[in-house]
Amino acid sequence: MNVLIVNGSPRAKGNSDLLCDEFIRGAREAGHRVEKISLRENDVHPCRACYACFKTGACVQKDDMTVILQKVSDCDVLVLASPTYFLTMSGQMKIFIDRLLPKWQDLSGKEAYVMIGLMVSGILLSNHVFAFMDLHGGMSFARLLHMAASHWGFVLMALHLGLHWGMFVALARKALRLRRPSRIRQVLLPVLSGGIAAYGATALIRRDLLTYMLVRTQFVFLDFSEPVGLFYLDYLAMMEMFIALAYYGMRLVGNWAGKSSGKSLVERRGKL
Repeated sequence: MNVLIVNGSPRAKGNSDLLCDEFIRGAREAGHRVEKISLRENDVHPCRACYACFKTGACVQKDDMTVILQKVSDCDVLVLASPTYFLTMSGQMKIFIDRLLPKWQDLSGKEAYVMIGLMVSGILLSNHVFAFMDLHGGMSFARLLHMAASHWGFVLMALHLGLHWGMFVALARKALRLRRPSRIRQVLLPVLSGGIAAYGATALIRRDLLTYMLVRTQFVFLDFSEPVGLFYLDYLAMMEMFIALAYYGMRLVGNWAGKSSGKSLVERRGKL
């Protein structure tokens, strides 16, 4: 079978591209011929609504859609892939569908598949798992809540780990049998922690974490061209930054409280 995939995502190497590539891999393994067209790489103008194609069977516009329309007519299976923008398809995909008007009758009898790269997969999963609750509506609010809660949860989890970091340090010291304090460790570990925390602060700024936490945007933007290792490195560094803030902040408060209580005890003894 001759399979034609039309990708309406403006983003290269995004979720829609990944879905298309997986579809292509499976179709080729099954012995089918597959071609992918990315609308972002083609010059496709919006429909003029002149309806000249009703009389001639061809569009009056001379752009890349002329070749694409012929490929649509020749294919046996048509696959449309699009991200979800404002709970609908991308503008590129909508223009493409409008421009199918001259060959609309040729689509009858063809197999068609639609792949939607949803940014709210977690919400849809909840609607599937909890179908018995009959959840409807509130998708926009749920998406914003999901985005804010996930980022706040990341920060609060790291701060919580920092408050209990002394316990992990004690366990590590016991496991490594470090019974005596070391001046080198006392200097090296805080310096290393401070360096990682500084890198984590730059990562926090670069990745606009506060923008998502304060819900100043509707969507989370990810760079799918960056190395996966760099993504995890940045988030681990940000986590270490919040852990260090909580851990050393608690130690400073503890030292200050200890000095204050010691000073009060001396004053009381003086009065006695």
